[in-house]
Amino acid sequence: MNLTTKNVSTSTLVVMAILSILALVGVRNSYGFNPWYKYKMEAARLMLKAEQTIKQEKINRGIAINSKDDPNSSGVIGQEYSEITTDRGLLDAKMMTTNPNFAAVVVDLFKNAKLKPGDVVAVSFTGSMPAANIAVLSAIESMKLKPIIISSIGASGWGATDPQMTWLDMESTLKNKGLISNSSVAASLGGKEDEAWGIRDEFKKLMLEAVTRNVVPFIDGGSLESNIRARMDIYKTYAKGYPIKLYVNVGGSVASLGKSINGFLIPPGLSRTLDTRLLGTEGVVMQMARRGVPVVHILKVREIVKQYRLQDLPVPLPSPGDAQTFFEERYSVKIAVLAIALLLGFIIIIMQFDLFILPRILRRKRSK
Repeated sequence: MNLTTKNVSTSTLVVMAILSILALVGVRNSYGFNPWYKYKMEAARLMLKAEQTIKQEKINRGIAINSKDDPNSSGVIGQEYSEITTDRGLLDAKMMTTNPNFAAVVVDLFKNAKLKPGDVVAVSFTGSMPAANIAVLSAIESMKLKPIIISSIGASGWGATDPQMTWLDMESTLKNKGLISNSSVAASLGGKEDEAWGIRDEFKKLMLEAVTRNVVPFIDGGSLESNIRARMDIYKTYAKGYPIKLYVNVGGSVASLGKSINGFLIPPGLSRTLDTRLLGTEGVVMQMARRGVPVVHILKVREIVKQYRLQDLPVPLPSPGDAQTFFEERYSVKIAVLAIALLLGFIIIIMQFDLFILPRILRRKRSK
């Protein structure tokens, strides 16, 4: 009897469909721990501890916590306006970065950049998003990278805007407490032209005092172009001949971006290459990109948060590990091959039974 002359019964098709679904379920390992879970959890826990440490240090120094705009009292959201506020800020962006799991997101970006322990990374911080800075530092510590950090002191609204607790002070606090092993090797004023244009001289003096008390070499070339050259020289010197594997830009430093608008033209997150036709002065980020260095850009925070499905408004602060980035759907090749083999075997057996054996049984029953 030719197999093509027979029709497979509806019940057999249903059984085959059920078996196919079961095979798919068997192939999928559901949600399991991400292979980078360890690094991500270490970074998130460190970030949470760092924020708590900054908060306590502010309390010890008699600096008020901005509980009005910082409902979690994280300690890393400052006042909207102060003597060293250089630009307007977005409060929601500052709040989003206080989530300790933002550090795990940075680890994921580093993973996608194919970094490994011991790799050299160049970093640019501003005072505008201290929580994002801490996230990057936490990721660096967990992955044991070698950063070369240059910071600017000025901060946009709700950043590290307290003259007595600038970003440099926060960074020094974390290092002195043993939470981080790396800190800025140089700093500039930041703000317009990286020279804090528009800030009154007596307030610039407060910024310079922060440089002095934190014992950080000061970048003051007198112009934006000179400061950019100085930064590139510092990165080259501290790299000591080792290749810079990644450039990390946090915030809107004009020395890093070349021109403020470039911060919105550069895609958020990891970029392996960049369009070199960006407007204005060629800042550090574009010079790094021309040298083939991938870039992690952390400025348009909402887009990064959306991509990684973090909470838009992290109130209360989520616990370390409470985010999708710690988990992933995984598929096992071995299980897939086994499931397909079993599925094919079952299909052949069922079709043989349905097309040949069952008709014979029915004919025998009818002949009796």
